[in-house]
Amino acid sequence: MFIRHAHRDKPIPDADNGLSQKGREQVEDLVKDYKKEHLPPSQVFWSSPKKRCIETLKPITEQAKARLHIEKLLDEQQGAEGSQKFQERIEALIEKAQTEETTVYLCSHGDLIPEALDMLTGKFIDISKGEAIQVQFKNGEWKLL
Repeated sequence: MFIRHAHRDKPIPDADNGLSQKGREQVEDLVKDYKKEHLPPSQVFWSSPKKRCIETLKPITEQAKARLHIEKLLDEQQGAEGSQKFQERIEALIEKAQTEETTVYLCSHGDLIPEALDMLTGKFIDISKGEAIQVQFKNGEWKLL
């Protein structure tokens, strides 16, 4: 389960800043979807180290009474990180997530998630801020749900 971080407050564009009011409202919608079981239950929640990702996923983990794990592999592409290294990091993330035997919530960024979905499904999908998208490995292949 991929979640793109909610809308962020960005008075300083490159700062590691938190969510805007719009972003907090998007998170409320995600929590409602989790409570209503429109999103699958889990105890495994991984977030990029960026504040906006942590603030997006933390309320869901609280609802699930689960721990939030900060996963550096989920961070956005770094300035000195070339596209090959970025893809290798995403592959390492996917391999790590596949070792879990339950749904893994992965909160990340608008560059990483479409790349990961393309690697898994062969489809490049640009998801909006605050949006969740579920993929499942079944019968030897990844599918969007």
